[in-house]
Amino acid sequence: MKYTVMKWDNTKPMRLPVLLAAVFLPSSIAFFGFHVILPRIVASGMPVILAWPLVASVMLSGLIVFAFWRLNREAREMDVSLKKRLCLIKVKGKDWGITAALVVLILILSGPMTKLSVMLLNAFNITVPEYLPFFLNPRIDAMTAGMDQLSPGLDLSGQYWIILPVLFTIILNVLTEDLYFRAWMLPKMHTYGKMAWLLNGFLFASYHTFQIWLFPVLIIASCAMAFITQKSRSIIPCLVVHFLINVGMAAVSMIMLIGK
Repeated sequence: MKYTVMKWDNTKPMRLPVLLAAVFLPSSIAFFGFHVILPRIVASGMPVILAWPLVASVMLSGLIVFAFWRLNREAREMDVSLKKRLCLIKVKGKDWGITAALVVLILILSGPMTKLSVMLLNAFNITVPEYLPFFLNPRIDAMTAGMDQLSPGLDLSGQYWIILPVLFTIILNVLTEDLYFRAWMLPKMHTYGKMAWLLNGFLFASYHTFQIWLFPVLIIASCAMAFITQKSRSIIPCLVVHFLINVGMAAVSMIMLIGK
């Protein structure tokens, strides 16, 4: 079977200043949204578990629209199908094997990396703001924490409808990350050679300055997903892994918490 992929060398490369701007401009917007707008909305009386999806969805929507616009434009400029420029290419069997191995690695290291995040929080005396949801605070164990920690201002018990806005935001986040950082940005980093995936993974983790305490958790998955994308020339493995882990785990966790 023949696998046709887009030649990444044909994409217009991103110079380092442009690359950094492409990472830290949306990061700055996210920082403003989560640490200026979000606390004001929470202070007005909206529960954290509802305010966060609202703010996140607005910002993610803007970023995904930008990514799709650029990808569509570049597809026309390169005279390739939009599907190819989106890096939605069928993946070889061996690449699925590598993806599975990387998922296992991520899962094995997620526990130690979460503990490292907590150690860094304690070492630098950092307090995760209460206006952020519990799943962004590595100090909170969702299975043992009380409802006042998990959802300030709103008792989650029996509130299954809350799953919808949270899952919508997580799905939007998955699409944004894979389209913006991997489908759009990574191919344009081909001038950095075989190690472009490592730089892309580091920059993606660094993009999360608005929740920098999660850097140890993010860096492993970021680099792993960038690696398999560069190797397979497709974002399909990342999309599959993202949906299975992020969306699947979020759904199960929310159902368990709401059913307490």
